[in-house]
Amino acid sequence: MDSLWFRQFVVLIWKNLLLKRRNTAGLLVDIGLVFVVSALLLIGRRVIKKEFRHASTFDPLPLTLPAFLINTSVVYELVYVPSESDVAKNITEMVKRDLNANFKVRGFSSEEAFEKYIKYKYKNVHVLAAIVFDHNFKNSNDRLPLKVKYRLRFSNFSDPSNHPYKLFQRKTEWHTSILFPRVPTLGPRNPDEADGGHPGYIKEGFLVIQHSLDKAIMIYHNGRDAERMFNNASILAQRFPYPAYYHDNHMWLILNILSMMVLLAFSQNELTLIRIITLEKERGLKEYQLVAGLKNWMLWATYFVTALLLCICITSVLHMALFLKITQERVIQHSDPTVTAIFFLCFIIASILFAFMISTFFNRAAFAVAFGGFLYFLNLPYVIISGEYIHAMSLRKKLFPCLFLNTALRMGIDLLIKMEMKGYGVRWNNLFSPVSPDDNLTFAHIMGMFLIDAFLYGLVAWYVDSVFPGKYGVPKPWYFFLQESYWCGKPNKKEESYPSDMLENDCFEAEPLGLVAGIRIQRLNKEFISYNTTIRAIKDLSLNLYEGQITVLLGPNGAGKTTALSILTGLLNFTRGNVCINGYNISKNMMQARKSMGFCPQDNLLFDTLSVSEHLYFYSVIKGVPPEKRSIDINKMLTAFGLLQDQDEFSMYLSGGTKRKLCLSIALLGDPKVMILDEPTSGMDIVSRRNTWDILQQYKVDRTIILTTHHMDEAEILGDRIAILVKGTLQCYGSPIFLKKKYGLSFYSFFEC
Repeated sequence: MDSLWFRQFVVLIWKNLLLKRRNTAGLLVDIGLVFVVSALLLIGRRVIKKEFRHASTFDPLPLTLPAFLINTSVVYELVYVPSESDVAKNITEMVKRDLNANFKVRGFSSEEAFEKYIKYKYKNVHVLAAIVFDHNFKNSNDRLPLKVKYRLRFSNFSDPSNHPYKLFQRKTEWHTSILFPRVPTLGPRNPDEADGGHPGYIKEGFLVIQHSLDKAIMIYHNGRDAERMFNNASILAQRFPYPAYYHDNHMWLILNILSMMVLLAFSQNELTLIRIITLEKERGLKEYQLVAGLKNWMLWATYFVTALLLCICITSVLHMALFLKITQERVIQHSDPTVTAIFFLCFIIASILFAFMISTFFNRAAFAVAFGGFLYFLNLPYVIISGEYIHAMSLRKKLFPCLFLNTALRMGIDLLIKMEMKGYGVRWNNLFSPVSPDDNLTFAHIMGMFLIDAFLYGLVAWYVDSVFPGKYGVPKPWYFFLQESYWCGKPNKKEESYPSDMLENDCFEAEPLGLVAGIRIQRLNKEFISYNTTIRAIKDLSLNLYEGQITVLLGPNGAGKTTALSILTGLLNFTRGNVCINGYNISKNMMQARKSMGFCPQDNLLFDTLSVSEHLYFYSVIKGVPPEKRSIDINKMLTAFGLLQDQDEFSMYLSGGTKRKLCLSIALLGDPKVMILDEPTSGMDIVSRRNTWDILQQYKVDRTIILTTHHMDEAEILGDRIAILVKGTLQCYGSPIFLKKKYGLSFYSFFEC
């Protein structure tokens, strides 16, 4: 048994890779995308060269008020808090005198009062800054402590040089809560600005007011000595020099585009995976493989392994472009390729399970691909959190958007490139280290979020696939994971015989004696709900089908024949009743019942780009045909159904009749004890139909065969017993001779001479 599941696993991988290889257009797009992305990265690296920059030095600047605060008729206010303290007021007055500016000093009892003042009178007043002393003054004459704590709160404006009577909102914030820029610099910040540029601590007056305030506090504590010291000293501000360095604009380029290029490189494989899974579900191929003997987990596992192998190939090509010295410089120069390989592996696992999750929500492949592609490329969560205030977010708030696959990828690549820009890259020894002391997000966090995403996507896919399997398949109850039988399994025991529930009247022939019932149906009901209307497709159907006999279900369209067979094979659930196949109750032991079942569905459930012989090989392995008998059984089926000349043809090029022969051949593989055939001869020519009848007559020995048909001649020739269904109700059941006696002795022919 262990070797069987291994052979099934291998043949599923073989089938998936073969279908992938034969999808020429998709494969070329897959290969083309990864090589185009790699080529663009290498071209960018070749075109954008490193530039050597000499050491940078900067001239000293005097600490004076900017011109827009002096040469103006606007009266700015200098605010202090708290207003009850004489010391706070005096120090603020000293600042005003030191600055020698036309400022108006105003005090407020608390910051809240100051904020209300700004909020309601902002358009009428011009507050330059507020000095907030962080000290609990109990009396108005309390002294200032030696250890002084204060805050400077500046207004949100910039230099209104062209409009002296109008304040302008500052375009960018100062970010005083962080010590380092969010994106590491490749050289000195604002190299052409002697005052440091943004943030405008000098040109917007912050440093000069801070300096004057510090002078006033020192003079307050030290008196004349401090005042004489400041009178005899000139204090200038000068930027630190920066050593010679190489400036690499390519880092800025890939910081912005690398994540999108990685998504693009994997996109064809991702969308193809969604399409294949949903298409197999839409056509019924997935459930048909389960009927043939596969387990659901094995289908998903082989989808995963196939996609993983293809994604590893894509990752290998990307890594060669990123880490090999193909041009004058490597694209990624400092990071450890093994770390990035594990990072991409985590992304691949999450992306595959993301495709699984998307495929379970749709029954139409086109809709699944469209919606999945939209979510795959959606970059909104990253845009929202990557604004100017990301530094103020907690770690939890940064990690929550990483539940979106592409956001986690973008943030991870951002960290990778930022660490490259700092000159040491991502390595195993700094995996848990942030890029900046102001940040708390690390590369390990992103890799962990990929695994959490994968677990959550897989959990959703498992649940939705179980509860909403689509058009084909039996849905489990929403609470199935709480049932002991789901985790521990059900006992694989056969049901004891029970008396027949068939109606006893003159339309039903007596049950034969001495025959074993291969299929027993008892009071079977199936109801559909459509537009709030309950439709009974099967009504109290009771039927016994015997080994060594062919039972034919006969009836018009809509009689319930296909519905009944779909219930027997587990493609549909039933509302009420009991069904036993080969001794196993299908509501409890469907897997065991399917092991002895051969099924030919009404539709031709075939893979378009597999040949006739490949279909037979694939399903012979799935059904557990021993390797030594496999080729014999395949040749036997090809010969019996006249398929030798078509054995290398893809199923998509076969005629309708030939497709039916192939489906019937698949049903007969593996020596099934129970054969369920839904209109097996539809679309065949008369010669092929006759040949098929002969084959079925030969195969009925020791087997239970049930088939449906619209043709009375076929029912009469094949059927040992015939059941006629009308609107889901069994009207009569018996041998052809019994039905003739009941409804007509013979055919009548009239000739006129």
